[in-house]
Amino acid sequence: MLKPIIEFNYFGINIYQLMAVIGVIFSVVLFLKRLKKAEYTEKQETIIIFVCLGSALFGLLMANVTNWIFMPELFVLPLLKRIESAGFNFYGGILSFLLLTFILSKIFKIDSQKLLNQIVPSVLIFHAFGRLGCSLAGCCYGIELHDYPLVEHTHLELFPAREIESIVLFIMALIFKKKNFQNALPLYFLSYGTLRFILEFFRGDYRGHLLNANWSPAQVISTVLVLCATVYFCLEFYKKKSLGSENDIAN
Repeated sequence: MLKPIIEFNYFGINIYQLMAVIGVIFSVVLFLKRLKKAEYTEKQETIIIFVCLGSALFGLLMANVTNWIFMPELFVLPLLKRIESAGFNFYGGILSFLLLTFILSKIFKIDSQKLLNQIVPSVLIFHAFGRLGCSLAGCCYGIELHDYPLVEHTHLELFPAREIESIVLFIMALIFKKKNFQNALPLYFLSYGTLRFILEFFRGDYRGHLLNANWSPAQVISTVLVLCATVYFCLEFYKKKSLGSENDIAN
């Protein structure tokens, strides 16, 4: 943890938490606007809001608990100290949120693909503000660079991993919002998974391990997400190709 770029601590809220709150506000406003345009009934909108709220709380919990798994040494600490020391894991939180949203949408007979398409831009904007908060708070920093000074921070030359990620996430949020992709979730997994896998080499974050000692937990998860998205798009391609062949035969 480096010295924060902006010293902010009012009412027990630091700069990272402030940016997270701003991210939540922007993401919720964006989601509600997209929800109105998606032509749901009033009853469906109410169900969706409660589904997303419940899933978000579950995701917040799992964002913390996931780090217990990646860092087993935390289990020796008392529960409250463990929660404080674990911090939050983005993948643990967002994947738990998306999974529970998917399950609950099925239970309440809401079109899960349509709903997830509405959610993805909000996920991106929230994450972008979160990474901006990392940069301002001095956490999640990049590896030291002595020959290529890209970022100076407390007299260290650091690779701007968090700044790059934040900028790309903002750009992705704008693209996903504008294009309104019908397969937004697998496209998000493919694009963000690739970005995160590459940036992890330059973050210098050696906390935790998962399966592969040479990769960070985030790289392992990113690889799984990219593979899943690739399989999905391959299946979609062959499905369309097969339907095209059947139509040609019918004609």
